Amino acid sequence: MQLQRARRSIEVFDIAIVAVVTKAMGAFLVIMVLLLPFYKTNPQFARLAGDFHNELRAASSAVSAVRDLLLKSEVDAAAVKAALEVVQKHVAEAEAYVAAVRNTLDALSAQNDRLQKDLDTLSAQLAAANADIASLRVRISELSSANTVLESETSKLRQDNAAQKAELERQRNETETIAAKLKAAEAQLSEVTDLRMKVASLEDQNKRAASETESVRAKSAELEIENKRLTDQLKRRSSDDIIGSQDVRARIAALEEENRRLRGRGKGQARQASGTEDIGIVRRWFSGQMTIEGCPTVDFALYARWEGLLDVPRGAESNRAKPFDATKPEDITLINGVTYATWLRLGDRFGFPKEAKLSAIAGLGNTIGVEQIKSFQGVSRSSGDWSIYIAAVDPGSIGTKECSVKPAYFGWASGAFGDEIVLTEKRPFAWLRKFAMKTDGSLTLDKPPKLDEEFRKALEAFSQEQSAKLCQAKSICGTEDAHLFQLKSESSLIEPAIKR
Repeated sequence: MQLQRARRSIEVFDIAIVAVVTKAMGAFLVIMVLLLPFYKTNPQFARLAGDFHNELRAASSAVSAVRDLLLKSEVDAAAVKAALEVVQKHVAEAEAYVAAVRNTLDALSAQNDRLQKDLDTLSAQLAAANADIASLRVRISELSSANTVLESETSKLRQDNAAQKAELERQRNETETIAAKLKAAEAQLSEVTDLRMKVASLEDQNKRAASETESVRAKSAELEIENKRLTDQLKRRSSDDIIGSQDVRARIAALEEENRRLRGRGKGQARQASGTEDIGIVRRWFSGQMTIEGCPTVDFALYARWEGLLDVPRGAESNRAKPFDATKPEDITLINGVTYATWLRLGDRFGFPKEAKLSAIAGLGNTIGVEQIKSFQGVSRSSGDWSIYIAAVDPGSIGTKECSVKPAYFGWASGAFGDEIVLTEKRPFAWLRKFAMKTDGSLTLDKPPKLDEEFRKALEAFSQEQSAKLCQAKSICGTEDAHLFQLKSESSLIEPAIKR
């Protein structure tokens, strides 16, 4: 059997297909090379790359289909043509994507150029800013140095300001002190003016008193002459005539009394004329009366103590009155001008006891209704404070009795009734009152002890001191001031009665 040559048909169209595939592959390589430097994870490029990849894959599939058709023994020209058209379509679309990518790359390149120019501009501005920053740093350094100097000056100014404030405060205080002194000086000036007027009035009175004194002296001299004459006459008479001459005796007594009166008046007027007499002393009298009920036979000691200085002889042990001592209540300082008295009252009858000690009077304790009265009266030579005390001489003599003390105080301008105070064996002493005598004779009796906080504090200390003394000296412990006990209990609300 004779072998026949295979029938071959080579056409130009086959070469064209190979050329198309080669172009497509070359275009793909070119695009890969161009896009490789600019590959970035940009969403737009990713989309274009994906579409381009799909088109190339479709073109590759179309080329594979054409190749398969060409490898068949019988080539279907129509199918090959259709396949080539598909390949051309995908290649065209791939070229369109390449063009789009090229345009995008051109736009990005232009944008990159603009950004580079902006970067250059910003670099220049940054360099200028760095220069400004360097300049500002230098300026900041200069300002820091200046600020340090200013802070030092400020600190110094603050110290100066504090010193000036202190000086201003000192000057303000001095001004207030000077103002107070000026006010006091004005008051003193007013007082001096009043004193000058009083001095002028006293000078007129002194002149009149001096004239009256001369007259009294002349009359006193005449009376002395007359008295001497009558005395001589009486000496010449016999004793019988003298005894029988009652008229002469009466005349002599009257003349002597008149002479003493005139002498006293002359001395008083002389003291007044010389300015040595204290006119206000006639008003500085005071007195007190303590009515004691329920204890007629208990001996009590009353003490009006002057709190100021005393006029004592040189070398005296102390120039102050003895302090009150509950263990020795009768050991007191007798102030010149102050006297004490004890008397009894039974109904409307008054009298002085026959014995110095009431406890020595027989039957007194059995007499119903007898009241014991302790009193004092005196004159204060100057203004100052007085304290009034009362105490049982023997606390044991009180026993179970309650001794009710009702004090009353009187002065030239005012008087006051004190609260009733009960003395017992455990309350055998009391600081009754403390008042001030003023120069014009008025007493500070308008403020009761229960409202005087300063007196109450002093009374508490006094009570503790006297209680300790009684416990140590007489073994009578646990005692208390009766007035302090009364103030604590607030049992009395008697207001002071002011004498008008």
